[in-house]
Amino acid sequence: MNTTTPAGVIPAVERSALRYWGRALLIGTGLGVCIPLGLWLFSLQLITSPTPVPKRAEGEQLLGLARDYCRVEWSKSHDVEKVRQMLTAEVKAGHFRGKYFDVAPDLKPTRHGAMLHTTRTTNAEEYDGTGFMTFDWDTGEWEVRWEP
Repeated sequence: MNTTTPAGVIPAVERSALRYWGRALLIGTGLGVCIPLGLWLFSLQLITSPTPVPKRAEGEQLLGLARDYCRVEWSKSHDVEKVRQMLTAEVKAGHFRGKYFDVAPDLKPTRHGAMLHTTRTTNAEEYDGTGFMTFDWDTGEWEVRWEP
């Protein structure tokens, strides 16, 4: 029995192993290139995408807290003047204050809701505009706009 193979001929078992390892190497190389490239592109998008100004984010968070407070008080009485008095008392007590913004105690009624706005804190070094939040009493839907 002849156990030697002619030159250049690879036995079937070794050929299937080469196919398996060849595919594994191809897939591994592809993943090794694609994953870092994908992560790099994703991080590039995060770096260049617009992010909210941190100071204004604080103002919007405070407006949201004041909005929720006003909606709870309004649900108890359905009286805008009473809500305005309660909000004024809370603002004077030091609530709804931040590092850059405070919520003004001025609550203006709108057709189906009210409008709140921010004021600059006394320790804010830079002025970043005034935030205005308009919201609906019943649904809580809101919109914020900033003016310089």
